Amino acid sequence: MTKHSGPVKGYPKGATPISLRTDLVRDDIAVQVSRAMGRLTSITRRQEEVLLLIAAGATNSQIHRRLGIAETTVENHIKELKYRLWVESRAFLAIVGYLHLMNSSVLGEEEAVLAGADTEES
Repeated sequence: MTKHSGPVKGYPKGATPISLRTDLVRDDIAVQVSRAMGRLTSITRRQEEVLLLIAAGATNSQIHRRLGIAETTVENHIKELKYRLWVESRAFLAIVGYLHLMNSSVLGEEEAVLAGADTEES
């Protein structure tokens, strides 16, 4: 492997191949989250509740008890959320749910959904 010893064209002075890879990963994450945020209108109200509970750190078991639905239904909602929002992981769902909550103009309803997430038993 050859060591890169000069400036990288098109990038700020001092950029290294490692810092460039880090920038690409960060940019990729930002693109994925932005794309998902734009697709939030495609989810149902129940899927939104599941998304917000994921953002609050709830497990599938806690979500099914909180919403009164089967755990397999929670798993199906999560699969559908990943499909509709074009994300691959629960971590991205948590980020999108958190940003959605922060951007929401109707925080009262979302806070009601999240109210029991912290108090549910593990």
